[in-house]
Amino acid sequence: MPQFTHLTAPTEGSPITRQADALVVPDQPILPFIEGDGIGPDIWRSTGVPRFGWRVQRVADAVHVNRIEGLYTGYGAEWRLRDAVPGLTLRANAGWAWSESTLRGRAGAEWKRGRSTYIARAGRTLD
Repeated sequence: MPQFTHLTAPTEGSPITRQADALVVPDQPILPFIEGDGIGPDIWRSTGVPRFGWRVQRVADAVHVNRIEGLYTGYGAEWRLRDAVPGLTLRANAGWAWSESTLRGRAGAEWKRGRSTYIARAGRTLD
């Protein structure tokens, strides 16, 4: 049996074999499964526990200057739910419109399902 440094062999089950050009499948077969590209251990997984990060989606969400409304400064957050709700990402940003002395911001949800993307947004912005 080959030796692998990052893989462990199954402790239960029997391998699937071939006899006379036919597959022999035991009652408890060992099914091969390769996660990632199969070259080595994955560094970044697209699934797992939800991840939260402080970031803005675009530069204008951090600093926005407008000759009518003045200066806006803000920050944002992103929460990727991954295994909890696959494909769902929640984003929000908030900031201060200095010339109006008011809080501005936006919140949204993006759900990717196959080739489709569903987006819902709400907020008060300087756009």
